[in-house]
Amino acid sequence: MNRRTALVVLLVLSLALAGLFAARAVMVAMIWREEGPVATLPIAPWMTPRYIVRAYHLPPSEMRALLDLAPGEGGRLTLEEIAARRGVPVETLIARIEKALPANAPAAREAPSEEDDHRP
Repeated sequence: MNRRTALVVLLVLSLALAGLFAARAVMVAMIWREEGPVATLPIAPWMTPRYIVRAYHLPPSEMRALLDLAPGEGGRLTLEEIAARRGVPVETLIARIEKALPANAPAAREAPSEEDDHRP
């Protein structure tokens, strides 16, 4: 294979790779358009305290107080796991968090149906 052929093959492979990334970006943009920003989702059992703090701009100290967590505790646990460890329904924790959010926060909105929810 001469140099020119190698360059053409390299160009075609590069364009194919760029096309794949562009297609993925379009798919993500379509999902974003359907679902909106993450913070428009209601509080759900799969969310972690850290996720909620970042998505809803809730102070970490307030989240710890709401969930009765020590500093550094529970950051990677989901609300469902925290509720199970505490022996309380996860809905109780979600209700506490939703009360702490501002009145215009998306958590008060209607939860998406199971078929609409594309998240784990």
